[in-house]
Amino acid sequence: MFGICLYTGCRIGEACSLAWDDVTTDAMTFRIKKTKTKSSRTVAISPALQILFDDYRQQQSVKFPSAYVFRGKRVGSHLHPSMAHKILKAATDLIGVRGVSTHSFRRTALTMMCRKGINLRVIQKISGHKNLNVLSHYLEVSEQEKEQALSTISF
Repeated sequence: MFGICLYTGCRIGEACSLAWDDVTTDAMTFRIKKTKTKSSRTVAISPALQILFDDYRQQQSVKFPSAYVFRGKRVGSHLHPSMAHKILKAATDLIGVRGVSTHSFRRTALTMMCRKGINLRVIQKISGHKNLNVLSHYLEVSEQEKEQALSTISF
């Protein structure tokens, strides 16, 4: 679930509510229907993410068949985002990592795309942000990037 957020920049709620019917691995896409902004979008699946999907589907279909990729406690329900937060918190507490949230994966994905020079409008479409101003809040800027930017100034 966190891999989906990291590889696609989707929100944790979008990953949690993802149904297997929305995943088309032969086309290497999945459809996000339940978004924060109430508009659906199609997201490309990278080859690395497709491997994760295929492995996970194979394991889960035998043990815990469900219409949802991440099933909830109740039959026919999906995992709630608050439970995803609890799962992540337990894992990070176990290994002694602080400052990680379910939103960290989305922020990291969007920042990585920006650092690789992907056009902001493309990142906006991938992330489902309605405007660039909101997207800009997600993009982390490192000290090294600031130093590099300032070093380009010469007179």
